[in-house]
Parts: sequence; C-alpha cells; structure tokens
Amino acid sequence: MTQSLAEVTTANGRKGSVDLEALQQAASSGLVCVQMDNSQQIWIVPETLVPQPDGQFLLPIAVPELAQPSEPDVLAAESEMTVIPVIAEEVVIGKRQVQGGGVRISKVVHEREETVHTSLARQETDVTRVPVGEFVSAPEQTRQEGDTLIVPVYEEVLVVEKRLRLRERLLITKRLVEVDEEQPVTLRSEEVTVERLVPGASHAENDVPAN
Repeated sequence: MTQSLAEVTTANGRKGSVDLEALQQAASSGLVCVQMDNSQQIWIVPETLVPQPDGQFLLPIAVPELAQPSEPDVLAAESEMTVIPVIAEEVVIGKRQVQGGGVRISKVVHEREETVHTSLARQETDVTRVPVGEFVSAPEQTRQEGDTLIVPVYEEVLVVEKRLRLRERLLITKRLVEVDEEQPVTLRSEEVTVERLVPGASHAENDVPAN
C-alpha cells in the first residue's frame, strides 16, 4: 500500500484499503470507496469508518466475500461494485409549554381566647384625723406638704369669752396602688389550605376534594 492508502478491516475480518485523499474530500458530503482485496468495491459514507490508533480504519459492517470471477469475467468483475447504504439517526430537540397544574389557596380565620395580665393604676385617699384641741387667734390656711394636703377643722366652744380652738387637722395623703386584673382577649390567626389543581380539568372537577 502507498502512503495515500490506509488499511480497512471489516467486522468479519476482511481486508481492504481506502484512499486518504478521497476520504478527506468526501468528509463533508458524498461517498468514499473502500477497495477490498478481491477487487470488490464498497461505497460508504466517510463517517462509517472508525479510525484506529495505528492509522488503520475499522468498517463495522460484515461484508460478504463474492465468488472469484473466471478469466473471461475479469473485466465484468472489475466494474462490479457493492453499495452499502448507511442510515444515521439525528436527534431533533424541541420544547413546548404544557400546563403542569395549579394551586388553589384559601384562608381560614380561627378565633381563640387568651387571658392577658396588665397593671392598672388608681388613686386612693387616706384621711388621718389628728386631734389638736388648741385655741387659735386666727384660722390656718389649707396647705400642701408633699403628697399630703392639710385641712384644718375648727369649732366654736362656749367659754366666758368666745375663742377659736383648733380641734383637729385632717391629713389627706394620695398614694398610687397597682392592681393585677385578668381580662379575656380575642386573638385571630390565619390558616392557609393549598389544593393541587388537575391539569385540563374543569373548575367543577377541581372543586371536588381529593380523597
């Protein structure tokens, strides 16, 4: 074999050769001829040949061996060739949108009662009576000392002469008292229910609850 030829081995062990230049020219489109050792010609698409590490090719097709022609039929055998059609499948990828279903969301309001603790403030008044029993020449004025309001209380008594006596004083003190009380309070919370809708089903069918 010359340098422009490469050895080809079929799936059933038969030997042949292919022209490398013709193989390169037919790589984009067309057929390439594989010349078998018995002068049989096989036309195939270039992609059918599987390159091997040693530079040879493998033809993954079992090629039957034709009977050797007699001497008068040599010329006819030289013109005989076998064309093996090779079919290749191609993948075509496409996309389309389909309805995958849906969801229905509804809310339910729940009510519950809870007891809350709070502090309330109110004012209380303590009145303390302080006996005095003293005579005064003039009445005292009501006065404020801190949180205590001092209110003088007078009375007239019969004596040889009439005199003003301070009988007592009222000490009025305000204080802040905190009382814990319990009151019922209504709180609300929401609950969400999710239902899967059947693709292509009517609204009436989707309203039927799933078992």
